[in-house]
Amino acid sequence: MNRFREQGATIVVTTHFDRLKAYGYLHADVENVAVEFNEATLEPRYTLAYGSSGLSNAFLVAGKLGISEKVLVAARAHQDGSGEDLSRTLEILERLKHDAERERLEFFRMKEEVRQERQKLKKILETIKEKRLEIYSKAEEKAKKAVQKIEDELKEWVRRRKEEKVAPRLQHKELQEIREKVFPSVRGKKRSPMPGGLKVGGHVRIESLRSNGILTNVLKPLNRAEVLTDKAKVRAPLSEIIQVTGGEEKKEMGIQNTQPFLKGSVDEPSSQLNVIGLTVEDALPRVDKFIDQALLHGLEKVTIIHGVGSGRLRNAISQYLNGHRAVKSFISGETMKGGRGITIVELR
Repeated sequence: MNRFREQGATIVVTTHFDRLKAYGYLHADVENVAVEFNEATLEPRYTLAYGSSGLSNAFLVAGKLGISEKVLVAARAHQDGSGEDLSRTLEILERLKHDAERERLEFFRMKEEVRQERQKLKKILETIKEKRLEIYSKAEEKAKKAVQKIEDELKEWVRRRKEEKVAPRLQHKELQEIREKVFPSVRGKKRSPMPGGLKVGGHVRIESLRSNGILTNVLKPLNRAEVLTDKAKVRAPLSEIIQVTGGEEKKEMGIQNTQPFLKGSVDEPSSQLNVIGLTVEDALPRVDKFIDQALLHGLEKVTIIHGVGSGRLRNAISQYLNGHRAVKSFISGETMKGGRGITIVELR
């Protein structure tokens, strides 16, 4: 065998000799190939198992063919001790290899099952995302229709008030009726307590932001709440919100119990809004709320004071006003009255 290998020859050897099988395992350029055999029927399966030397079934076949047990015992006696040990070693090796192959196949089967489960979970997640987008789209469409309806009613009310001379008290009463229709009053209704003793309308503090404000809404399914601070409306986790007393509110914010952002009289609406010093993100929500309040009170012209600065805030406000349905036109103020630092807005 060594001579053939040194000459680079390709040879095929058939044998039951265990030492030759071991030879195949000890050299990388030699490969054992077993002919699979059915031990139950004593028939070959006509398949080759590469990498396996197989086990000798000579004594098994001889016994099943009726050879005398005495003859078999005598034949086994001719095997020397080293040969018997080698046969036993090869048998153990084949069993271990067979078990390893079975475990390998089981591993690939489980891997395939995991892959299929991951595909199922992926499809479920995609379905959930699609459903969520569908729900958001429907809610957004519903909100747009509600806002459009409110704008139409306000425009109609303003148009009638321009045509008819109505007493201020009657106008105020009609505005209150529209407000109650759009934003139902919660007066007289008992506010339901929220987790941790929090109540809508109560003074709270957002620990992560170190900011105080008033709790305006609690979103239980999302475990979050909306808080109106002196700068903007903030949505934060319930775990970060704690209730504060009136004394703590004054001490931490340096203000009276009546918040500046809650000031304002229904009878005397302000026609000016000052957003100097605010960022675009903080200023636009205030401008939006200011326009809504002006429409509710029937104001035809309002002023937004934003300063000159870099012009970024003024441009953002102009872009917002340009797309607002209720804005008829807007211009910069006169040079002696603020110039480019203010914007005068005419409402429809």
